[in-house]
Amino acid sequence: MSAPWKRNRGERLLYDATDEHVALVCRTLGIAPPLWRDVLDAYCAKWRPERDQTESRLAILAEAFAERSPPSTSPADELRSAGPICPICHHTPLRDCVTRSSGTQRSIFGRCDDCGHLALVEGAASGEVYSRAGYYSRRDGGGAGYASYLAEREYREHKGGRLLDRIIAATGRTPASLLEVGSGFGFTRQAAADRRIPSVGVDVNPYAAQSALDLYGFRTFTGTLAQALDEEAIRPGAFDLVLHQFVLEHIPDPIAELSAVARALAPGGFAAAWIPSAEAVELEVFGAAYRSLRHDHLHLFSRRSIARAFRAAGLTLTISETDCSLHLLRGFLDDAELRALYASGRGPDLLALAHKEPS
Repeated sequence: MSAPWKRNRGERLLYDATDEHVALVCRTLGIAPPLWRDVLDAYCAKWRPERDQTESRLAILAEAFAERSPPSTSPADELRSAGPICPICHHTPLRDCVTRSSGTQRSIFGRCDDCGHLALVEGAASGEVYSRAGYYSRRDGGGAGYASYLAEREYREHKGGRLLDRIIAATGRTPASLLEVGSGFGFTRQAAADRRIPSVGVDVNPYAAQSALDLYGFRTFTGTLAQALDEEAIRPGAFDLVLHQFVLEHIPDPIAELSAVARALAPGGFAAAWIPSAEAVELEVFGAAYRSLRHDHLHLFSRRSIARAFRAAGLTLTISETDCSLHLLRGFLDDAELRALYASGRGPDLLALAHKEPS
């Protein structure tokens, strides 16, 4: 690989990243370092001073990556013959499909032309994957699971705290109670306890529920939110905040899930969904290698599709904004450009807040 281009005073950035950043990119995209080195060489060869605007640099990177990675766009006839229907709009056929292949595993995602939702229409992981103990200790070939979930305890507690602080700032109040769906080992619930917010957890994985009890003494309902409500394990209308933190994308029927959220919320309460975005610029740049195209992600949401899903469940979207936890484009774009991209709604992580109207 050619030496990375550096930014000197008065000059624009071509590519400037540490070895750690290169390793992060390769790990996240699931590509080998030699391929990335070839992409960087091609990127630097294609760059010209007159092509130094943000969008131009992204287009150069996308072109260089597409030339060196497997094709990601599938013919429309690879979708089922009748054409799958958008799970949010319920009437618009999905088009513009993207295929993610990993060994013998192939997953096909289709996009709704109306609301922009991206849905997994072929190659989904079995629903049983979420209830296995191994889900938290190894990642499978399709991207499902975690390689070292418990080892990331401190990071995830801090991340959960930052998310809660963000929600508190956006809503203008500290929630009186939290229900976290997909609460895992209880990392975000501990962050809530640090802020004196009482919490209840729901998770389909018995191993996660036991781990939350062992680590923090937190009791967790093992099952779905609808089951917890139907079995009266949690009381309808009891929670000031219901949180799905990278969970809603795993659930087959998001609208039914959000309808259960509406049942659990107190009047005036908020629902928060932290979800992968279908509008991320990384999807445009990296195609099928985009981090959220996994066989356990049944949905990638646009700002329009999550607003429609909330509305169908009787909730009103109040805030939708994007951000990023792993800045793969840092090194091509400076911090100001990244902030501008995220502010425009093109970050990979979408935070949506919805309000339940007071009685």
